[in-house]
Amino acid sequence: MKVQSEFADDVSFAGLTTFAWVSPDDSAVSESRISPRARNRIVAAVERELEAKGYRPASAGTPDFLIGYYAASRYDVEVTQVYDYWRYGGGYNVYQDTRELRRGVLMLGVVDPARKEVVWRGWASDVVNDPEPAKVDAKIDEAVNKILADFPPKG
Repeated sequence: MKVQSEFADDVSFAGLTTFAWVSPDDSAVSESRISPRARNRIVAAVERELEAKGYRPASAGTPDFLIGYYAASRYDVEVTQVYDYWRYGGGYNVYQDTRELRRGVLMLGVVDPARKEVVWRGWASDVVNDPEPAKVDAKIDEAVNKILADFPPKG
């Protein structure tokens, strides 16, 4: 799993304590075409990780930050050329091995409510071929954990 993040270096993340979810109408950060099950798992995993870091959902008023996500997958074809050498007779065979891979990306974005701008973003990408729900859940949990390991930024 490949994980990266970036942030606005002119923003202080010190003193943040409360969060709320970005409305899908407010930002493309939360615009995703995924199943309700995956959506619920992402929300639960993000809330669990943020609360473990000491953040809490805003009960009223303006939160210190908004969080949103974007998730998507696409199918790619991976082609590998294989050379099969014959030991006796000096010949070889060349054939191609192809397989279809489903690659997924999960991006989390932190929005400053005053500026209405994304001030931190982290994402993970990996092959997500297994359709078994328990394995999908584990992959989502792993991705959220690794993404939020970089939040707040140490910069």
